Amino acid sequence: MTTFELVPEGTEVILLVEDEDVFRTYACAYLESEGYHVLAASNGEDAMEICRSYDGPIHVLITDIVMPGMGGTELARAALKLRPDLAVMFVSGYPDRTLNIETSDRSTFVQKPFSFDVLNRALRSLLDKNNESE
Repeated sequence: MTTFELVPEGTEVILLVEDEDVFRTYACAYLESEGYHVLAASNGEDAMEICRSYDGPIHVLITDIVMPGMGGTELARAALKLRPDLAVMFVSGYPDRTLNIETSDRSTFVQKPFSFDVLNRALRSLLDKNNESE
């Protein structure tokens, strides 16, 4: 008999940065259905504007690594200067790009393509790990 482990529903605020419109739309809808509040941006510059202007906490930045203009690693560095408690989830369909990511307890990497269930489990694990370290 197969057993399923339920992932707790989220309550945190996520900044999702993805240049592919369809993926961003579906990911936002899925994450919101799981209880998260999602702020969405299609590029790094818009994400930085959200980081500067959003009044509440942002718990996690989920960013594609390869995007036109400001890439995900550059975005993460800039966002962490404004919000040092931010956790970061990098996603990419280019496995060779993972070599350039600074890893820390507050970051993780998810290889594209992935199911939304995998995304949610990795997100919950990152959030729970960061909540324990605070």
